[in-house]
Amino acid sequence: MKGNMEKEQFNESEKQFYQRLGKALRDARRRANKSQSQVAQSINVTFQQVQKYEKATNFPKEYRTMKMVESLGRDYETFKKEYNVYTG
Repeated sequence: MKGNMEKEQFNESEKQFYQRLGKALRDARRRANKSQSQVAQSINVTFQQVQKYEKATNFPKEYRTMKMVESLGRDYETFKKEYNVYTG
């Protein structure tokens, strides 16, 4: 139930943002030839959590997103520009 309540807090444009972010994270991970498990281990979460971020069923905080991007060998600011995923 809690997960559903959290989703209701987001308006449609926020949901679309997290969907774009998830696709960008998945694309960057694949380009880096890393598995969800490898990324998860490097940022101290489960591979299921990475999977949920990529599918936009859970929403990472910005610091977690930055850690994920950096674990892929990417610069965070460049990643945000390349994928048009600005947070504010």
